[in-house]
Amino acid sequence: QLAFYDALLCPSVIELYLQYNGTAPYISDDFLKHADKQFPCLSNLHLDFWEMKPTPGVITGQVVAFSLHYVHRLDRLTIRSKLPLYIWSGGTKERLTLPSIRFLTLHVAEGVSGGEFNLFRWVARYANQLRERGDLDRFEDLIVRTAKLRNDRRSVELLTEERIPCEKVLAWSQTYLPIEQ
Repeated sequence: QLAFYDALLCPSVIELYLQYNGTAPYISDDFLKHADKQFPCLSNLHLDFWEMKPTPGVITGQVVAFSLHYVHRLDRLTIRSKLPLYIWSGGTKERLTLPSIRFLTLHVAEGVSGGEFNLFRWVARYANQLRERGDLDRFEDLIVRTAKLRNDRRSVELLTEERIPCEKVLAWSQTYLPIEQ
């Protein structure tokens, strides 16, 4: 199902918008596996999971899980989802291999940011790793938009939009780290 996408070679592409449809759970480590070769100039990545739907009758495990560790040069990352997201680092359990992103935008449905698959917790770990490797000063802006789904689960109303500048990202993210860390 990824054969066409895998065959793409776009050396001049700087912005890529990927929209995923279908049902959750969706777990994949393949869709960006060759990103550095397919899109060597990629600097802006938009991942849109908004149209994914929960599997009918399944109460738990409605998660979208993926990895970004294949993308080594990235300036802007935008993620949209109304389902819980889990981003794994690839490689070792503790080390993220993501580049030093300058602008990160998250647009999530109300309630998606909590729980075991915590997107905000991933942001907190990522910010700490940027600090540890001396790259936090490159990070400029985090925007978090929270939307409330209406009864039809398709339309939304924006509840909050929070812009967190670089100097406040670590303090903001500490509220999302598990206590054991």
